[in-house]
Amino acid sequence: MKQVAWVGAGVVGGVAVAGWALPLQWLWGSLALFVACLPLLGAFRAPVVGLLLGLLAVAVQPAGPALTGWTHVRGVVVGASVGTVASVRVDSVARAGGPTRAERGRVWVRFSSRPPPPGTEVLVWGHAGPAPRRALPGEPDPVRNNRRSRTHTLIKAEQSAVLHPRKQRPRALPEAPLLTALATGDRSGIPRDTTRLLRRTGTAHVLAISGFHVGLVGALTGGIVLLLLKAVSLVHPRGVSVAPAYAVGASMAVLYAWSAGAPTSAVRAAGLLVLLAASRTTGRSPPLLHILAVVGGIQAAWDPACVGTASFQLSYGAVLGLVCVSPALMSYLPKSSPAVIKGIAGSIAATLGATIGTLGPAAWWFQSLPLLSPLANLVALPLTAVVLVPCALVATWAPEPLSDVALVLGQLGVHLLMVLLRLLEGPVLHPAVGPIGALLLASVPLLWRYKPLVLGVHLIVFWPRELPTNRLTVLDIGQGDSLVVDQPDGTTWLVDTGPRRTNVLHYLRRTGRTTLDVVIATHNHPDHIAGLGAIVHHLDIRELWVAETTGIENLLQLAHARGIVVRVRPGLDPERPLTHNHNDASIVVPVLNTILLTGDAERATEARLVDDVPVLDVLKLGHHGSRTSSTADFLDAVDPLLAVVSAGRSNQYGHPHTEVRERLQARNIPVFSTSEHGTLQLDIAGDWLHLSAHHAGQWTPLRDWPRSQVRAGRARSSQRQRQPTTAPLLPATASATAQELLPRSSHE
Repeated sequence: MKQVAWVGAGVVGGVAVAGWALPLQWLWGSLALFVACLPLLGAFRAPVVGLLLGLLAVAVQPAGPALTGWTHVRGVVVGASVGTVASVRVDSVARAGGPTRAERGRVWVRFSSRPPPPGTEVLVWGHAGPAPRRALPGEPDPVRNNRRSRTHTLIKAEQSAVLHPRKQRPRALPEAPLLTALATGDRSGIPRDTTRLLRRTGTAHVLAISGFHVGLVGALTGGIVLLLLKAVSLVHPRGVSVAPAYAVGASMAVLYAWSAGAPTSAVRAAGLLVLLAASRTTGRSPPLLHILAVVGGIQAAWDPACVGTASFQLSYGAVLGLVCVSPALMSYLPKSSPAVIKGIAGSIAATLGATIGTLGPAAWWFQSLPLLSPLANLVALPLTAVVLVPCALVATWAPEPLSDVALVLGQLGVHLLMVLLRLLEGPVLHPAVGPIGALLLASVPLLWRYKPLVLGVHLIVFWPRELPTNRLTVLDIGQGDSLVVDQPDGTTWLVDTGPRRTNVLHYLRRTGRTTLDVVIATHNHPDHIAGLGAIVHHLDIRELWVAETTGIENLLQLAHARGIVVRVRPGLDPERPLTHNHNDASIVVPVLNTILLTGDAERATEARLVDDVPVLDVLKLGHHGSRTSSTADFLDAVDPLLAVVSAGRSNQYGHPHTEVRERLQARNIPVFSTSEHGTLQLDIAGDWLHLSAHHAGQWTPLRDWPRSQVRAGRARSSQRQRQPTTAPLLPATASATAQELLPRSSHE
């Protein structure tokens, strides 16, 4: 069994390595070399075999089709879904108005709601495009998972249908969304406040159909059958076999996992129970760690893309912590302790072990570590096991009279759980780690017996990092704006927060930026401020600059509650008139004495600034490079050495527009766009500008400029003195506190 376990662990490693685009043509040579060197490998033979099998599992998958435009797809859902996105194995494809043709391989499909469970045959109609290829620096890269599943297309489903629906469906419980989540995995109806409370107490896993729930169902059903068998054995002279109890428990666990959509953690738990039942039936008791490795290898080979998901990493990390850390913690408890003390200590040790096992992926994906999580789980897990899960299952699947009773009891249990968790809501740490730090933390359960090594890992990972200075980072967040400015004095500015709620927040935490000196909302359009609420709520901010107060009253109230100073209409054009055009209300501000940031400012704003704007080396093009901005006069006034633009890849607006590119080309001004290069990073070192781009998990230098030499060598039609950029940008009349901006009724 030990050798099989090493093979399983190797399979997981091989699938993970395949995400780094191992050339598949080299795989066959590696296999031949391995066969030739097999006698020399010795103890490393099993993991190397697993590694090559993992690579082979990826290599033998057919490459998915590359589709574009409106498309009909017929196929089968495979693997676990992530949110509303699921992997579909394609059987046939038809372009709009075209014939149907057979296809092979997988595509990603973003459904309008929760995807069907694996094994469901679906018909999808939607718009196809390239699979996601970019990520912010330090965050999980979707390119790796695309390579593991050999997927090239993402279809945004407009319509979808299940071709062979199941006859029996769980009963909907709109009045009890948390019970619905426990029974079916559908979390769409859970209030945001409830989700936030569960996350802040470290108990959000009770929302998912996790391994805990699947194990609970298997243990309950198997235990009931075991009690019946023991009763039969009292009257049966030869006794009875306990194998049916193991078989029933494992079967019910598999059925529960499948009916809930087969999430990764549920599949892991069901696989563990099946192998445990098989081993106990045959009279064997292999270590749980060995069984876990075998299940992980099978799951990774069946669905290679799952290895790169938070569910896989958290699920297996939790079990590693339970197996390796929890027993070590319990060893410190005297053996003569009372049973009650042992039970409480065992629950705390299990919670601490699972927390330590999931520290790496949790810090990487969510940057969240509630300090009172062990105590909260000590309350939540027994209540969920004894009351909520049984009531949820009975309420959704049992006949009506029985389901009504279960629903009432379940709602009482949910209310009690929320009351207790509010009492245990405490401080939350936000550790900042990248992929290497997460990998080091994930290894802690395996290294737990070597305490100095564990301490060294934590010191390396959590040692305070010095933030850069004189740097502009233009984040690749799609069709929107978000820029990070690291000032020479060590302060950090954030200009806009992008079109999504949390990705910029996660980036800032992941890079160690938990305090922002200035946050600028250039104007009130969602593609610039959709993530502002999360930033204001979760990070320490000293000043918030806004272009106008209309439509963001709730944000101003939150800023007031957190003691943030708000400045209205600062920048180079504080006296600009208020118009219906929010773009022309944009804050325009120079930073680093080198760069001009313009938000979405258009012609009218540029015309007002053309006589006063300073000559600067870098221009962030207004309105994502739209033809409504970057006029010829404004470009001549700023006279930049280069231009950067934030725009979405293959965006529907065609940004940056051809007219703007031609204006820049006529003035010998190179332009670099996030739509083409990914996240852009501009470092200023003395007289030099260094521009780099982040793509596929690594930084690539793009170009260097010696500023004085470039300006000296550039043919200029007119000479004008450089205007200082260190003048005060905020007139006294442009500043106000959040208290002064709120309506009187909101702060009396």
